[in-house]
Amino acid sequence: MRANGTRRTEEVDVDYPANYYTQTESSQLLGFALQAGEYVVVRMGTGAAFVYSSIVDNVSQDPSVQFASVVK
Repeated sequence: MRANGTRRTEEVDVDYPANYYTQTESSQLLGFALQAGEYVVVRMGTGAAFVYSSIVDNVSQDPSVQFASVVK
């Protein structure tokens, strides 16, 4: 999604087996680079997931982590 709430046209479907772990760059997972203020929406078909993002500031090199929240 874009920062202003409008939807990008790209959608990516990914299936993972049970008890699977992966950590990749968003551009590798999505196939395109996120722009400033954009965000990812994760939809679960079945099962459960622990979704998070790790971000490093390009200037200060300060790391941060963002945990996904459930939206109903």
